[in-house]
Amino acid sequence: MISNIKLVIIDPTITGHIIVDRIKALGRTYQFWKNHWLVDTSLDTKQIYEKLSEGKYSKTSMFIVEVPKQYSGTNGRMKNSLWQWLTDVKLKDM
Repeated sequence: MISNIKLVIIDPTITGHIIVDRIKALGRTYQFWKNHWLVDTSLDTKQIYEKLSEGKYSKTSMFIVEVPKQYSGTNGRMKNSLWQWLTDVKLKDM
């Protein structure tokens, strides 16, 4: 099954392990800042939303977007571990 990277941003006022556990269950993850996650998963954005918004999170604000692994590049200033994660995820499917 082909996977792609999804960017998941959750309302920063949401705390607790339940939402974090749900995100981690989606696939290989990388968290940056408090509420931003990159997830390597074969699920589409709607499936992710449905899994994350169950129960008490049904009204929680969240943004989920696909970042295809064929992206043309990245740029910015982040921890080296983020760039390594992106490299590892891209190489995994080669």
